[in-house]
Amino acid sequence: MFQKLLSIDRRWIFLIIAVVVLIPAVLKISVPVSTISNATQQLYDTIEKFDPGQVIMISLDYGPSSMAELQPQLTALLHHCFAKNLKVIGFNWVIFESVLLGQNEFERVAQLHQKAYGVDYCYLGYKPGGIANLINMGESIASVYPKDVHNTALSEIPIMKLVKNYDDIALVIDLASVGAPSAWINFVYGRFQQTLALGVTGVMISELYPALDAGQIVGILPGLLGAAEYESLIQEAGYSSEGGDGATGMGIQSFLHLVLILIIVLCNFAFFIDRRKRRIQT
Repeated sequence: MFQKLLSIDRRWIFLIIAVVVLIPAVLKISVPVSTISNATQQLYDTIEKFDPGQVIMISLDYGPSSMAELQPQLTALLHHCFAKNLKVIGFNWVIFESVLLGQNEFERVAQLHQKAYGVDYCYLGYKPGGIANLINMGESIASVYPKDVHNTALSEIPIMKLVKNYDDIALVIDLASVGAPSAWINFVYGRFQQTLALGVTGVMISELYPALDAGQIVGILPGLLGAAEYESLIQEAGYSSEGGDGATGMGIQSFLHLVLILIIVLCNFAFFIDRRKRRIQT
């Protein structure tokens, strides 16, 4: 039996892994979050303190390759903001491909909360210009984005009539898979003292904790785990009953890790048993 286990066709292992991934994904099996990290809790608490009507700006600085980690963060944040009757502005300044990712999710979640475009939220889209745009938005957002993603002048959008620059924005949240957070911290927080929060991929989180400790940002969502934690918080508060992709993704990871560990243990056990038998025979 152990010899068969050692000589098993690797395609069977691939099939097992595929099944383990597909079943939780199709059935939306999630793993409950037992603890909430301080970084996630701090961001949640910050948004909880805002009064209805205050404005949140979300910068989407990620593409399709990082969608699995960061899109659930966006969804959870939008649920929280809309449930609190906060105004939300979305835009992109790094990756053009992220426009549709953000715009479609804004519209989907807004519809669930019966929010109206232009009144409760708007989406500015992508504008080339890089860091210069971030700095210029500190003086006038309309100077960088004279029109929104629907080609409507900002002067004709009710929510934007109340927002001139960062002074009118309670919080900027940067969801990023690239080096955008350093630009926000160095140029927007550093120059305008704008309140910032981040949502980043798992591999980026360690380098950003010093900014959290220094008070340059008010919270961080750490990858898929951060999304799952935030989903747990808003569901517990009754802000959303929608099953989140963050918890589902964590479920897939957990089941996959368990199966991989089991395969590794069984194969190593079979290897040592087989080696011992060979020594006895010789």
